[in-house]
Amino acid sequence: MDFRKCFIMPFNLILSQPVFLVPAVIPIIVNFLILIFGGVSFMAAIAGGGKGTSVTFGSLFVVCILILISMIAEFIAHGMLVHMTYAYESTGKIVLENSLKVAWEKIGSILLAAGIVSISAIIGFMFFIIPGLIVLLFSVFTVQEIIINSKEPVEAIKGSIEIVKTHFGNVLGYFILLVIIVMAISGILSLIPVIGALVATLITTPYTAISVTLVYLELTSPVEEVVSYG
Repeated sequence: MDFRKCFIMPFNLILSQPVFLVPAVIPIIVNFLILIFGGVSFMAAIAGGGKGTSVTFGSLFVVCILILISMIAEFIAHGMLVHMTYAYESTGKIVLENSLKVAWEKIGSILLAAGIVSISAIIGFMFFIIPGLIVLLFSVFTVQEIIINSKEPVEAIKGSIEIVKTHFGNVLGYFILLVIIVMAISGILSLIPVIGALVATLITTPYTAISVTLVYLELTSPVEEVVSYG
C-alpha cells in the first residue's frame, strides 16, 4: 500500500481543490444554527412558565431531534467527501451537486450502518476498550462501500470487514498512523486562539475522508495481470 499517497495526497487535494472544504462547512453551519435554536427554545420554554416535567420532556425531545439533524449533516458531509474523492480519482473532475445528491440518496443506509457499528462499538468498549477499537477498525470502509459500491448497510459492513481481514497488517498500520496525524493536526491548530478548534475541524474532516477513500480505492482496485511472452 502506498502510504505516502494516502497521507500526502489529501493535503495536496485540499490545497489544489478547495472545493473539498465545502462539505466540512455544512455540519459546522448546521451545528451553529442548532446551538442558537436550542438555546432560544430552552430560554423560551423557561420564560413561558411551563411546568418542570413538561419542560423536561419537551427539551429532551428537541435535543433528540437536534442531535439527529446534526448527525445527518455530519454523514452527508462524509458521504460527499467520499464521492468527491472517488469522482476526482476516476474522472479528474468534481461536481459538488452530484456528490450532494449521492450522499443525500444514501443517507438512510449510512445512518443505519452507523447505528449498527456504533452499538457494536459501545458494547465492545464495555469489554476493556480493545473490542470496541477492533469494531471501528474493521468497519472503517463502510461508508465507502455504501457510496461507491451502492451496498446495503449490512453488506457494506461485511464488505469493510473482508477488506480489512485481507489487508489487516497494512490497514492496522495505516489506521494507527492516521489517528496520530489527525490528533497532531488538531492539537497544533487548536492552539490558534478563538478559531483554532473550528479550523482543525475544517481541515481534519476532509483530510480523514479523502485519505480513507484513497486507501479503499487502492485496496479494492483490480490487480493488473502481467502477461509474459516467451
